[in-house]
Amino acid sequence: MEEVEGRTVPRAFGRWTASLTLCLMLLGCPESGPTPEEQAKAAREAAFKQRVEQAETLLSEAGKLAAGGKPDEAWPLWTEARNLVGETPDLSRTRDIIRAAEAKIERDLEHKRVVALIGRDSTAKSEPDRLTALAAIATEVKAFLDRYPEASDGEELRASLEYAEQELALVHAYSDALTEADGHMTAGRMKECIAACSRALAALPRPQARELRDRALEKLTPEGMVLIPGGRYLKGRDRDPAVLGPFYMDRTEVTNAQYQAFCAATDREMPQHFIGGKPPAGKEQCPVTYITLEDALAFARHAGKRLPNEDEWERAARGTEGLPYPWGPEWDPGKGHFGGGGTVPVGSKPLDRSPDGVLDLGGNVTEMTLPSGAPADGDAGPILKGGHWAGELHPEYALTFERYAADRNHADSGTGFRCVKSALD
Repeated sequence: MEEVEGRTVPRAFGRWTASLTLCLMLLGCPESGPTPEEQAKAAREAAFKQRVEQAETLLSEAGKLAAGGKPDEAWPLWTEARNLVGETPDLSRTRDIIRAAEAKIERDLEHKRVVALIGRDSTAKSEPDRLTALAAIATEVKAFLDRYPEASDGEELRASLEYAEQELALVHAYSDALTEADGHMTAGRMKECIAACSRALAALPRPQARELRDRALEKLTPEGMVLIPGGRYLKGRDRDPAVLGPFYMDRTEVTNAQYQAFCAATDREMPQHFIGGKPPAGKEQCPVTYITLEDALAFARHAGKRLPNEDEWERAARGTEGLPYPWGPEWDPGKGHFGGGGTVPVGSKPLDRSPDGVLDLGGNVTEMTLPSGAPADGDAGPILKGGHWAGELHPEYALTFERYAADRNHADSGTGFRCVKSALD
């Protein structure tokens, strides 16, 4: 007996086993090796590993293309990688990267388009084009901000959206009010037309509404007065731009006859040149003179009117273009009453006419007005405007922009007045 590989076997069996082992070694036969199944599995694993490596390379390149703004070129690589390995976490991450790149491109294109809309309303050549541009801004910018609330220039875009929406609201308010005003004008409801026009102008100060309002105001002009339309005019020696609302002004100065009737109705003292409570014979229709500012204010209140301020007088005298004389650019004493001899009946010099049809603003008598900004019954003295019957040698008196401050008790033979009434009261 002998021990072979830890076991006790017969000695002959041990020798036989040793001989067999030696024989196998001499013949080069291995003791064992992988089975065919194991070999196939190993081959499959090696091939899969190779595909994974290829997929990783493809996905890396796809990610770079997407990051560089080329998602269209990244998708084929991603698809090829999926065909190689199927769905994997890397594939999913790369898909998200590509989709994010696509979303960024879409957002950038939409942002560029939206930004291009902003400001187009200011270059529109017609009102419909402007409205179309504003509507596009309101719609497109709002949609963009709803989709991308965290846009880097969101505050600027919101400001543009707010502007467009406000402008559209004003345009619609203007249009609705103007349509209503047209209906009132057609039906002869002048006061309602004026009110609707005022609402339209409060929304947008456009000429169409102003012209319609002035047409209605014209129809309501009190007897003996002239409508002075509101709006822009040129003021002062330097013809500076200014704006006034519409008002009515007496076509001529207040006459002796009108002032006599006022005194009789109110028991007011007659002017010093009246004889027996009556104007001098033949002077009934001449401008009243020898009256103070208090007298003029009292007459205006009694008549339901007021004295003009110097700006209103100047606007009425020189029109909107800033004429130096009521009749035009040049001094011409023949167009007004400047030749001495006292006053003449109001309106007897028809060429002394302003662009709006007010008479005698150049000559006959200088007129009392209130200082600009002064209250209707304030303590300030009057501002004298316009030339007078004795001023032929002084054309500067008749200049529409000249002004002369006077004492509150000033009264003489060359100073009178006329009244105004606010048109929108």
